[in-house]
Amino acid sequence: MARTIATVAGAESSFSQNIPAKVKDTEELRKELQNVKKLARERAKAITLRIPQLKDCKNHFDKKKEKGKGTMVFICEGQSAAGSITSCRDVNNQAVFVLNPAPCGTLNVWDLM
Repeated sequence: MARTIATVAGAESSFSQNIPAKVKDTEELRKELQNVKKLARERAKAITLRIPQLKDCKNHFDKKKEKGKGTMVFICEGQSAAGSITSCRDVNNQAVFVLNPAPCGTLNVWDLM
């Protein structure tokens, strides 16, 4: 590679001598970045909690950082109600949790007396 660069750019120029070093540095930097990205992906997978009934929002409540104070969770009975809410919700601040199957109706107060 160095010979090819030297013939193209001229054997005397410092340009032809600096290119192989820059290429090597760039390769090392890319390898380091790939390793960091791979490690970050693995850690994110380990941390991620999967709940199939939850359509999560992007912002999460955190007291320490005082972040996500406007977030909320909608609790729905069944997939049909969740579908309507999911389509019109604010993805950044509103999450949807589906109770599936839908719970039984509430008791009448007069039946208890």
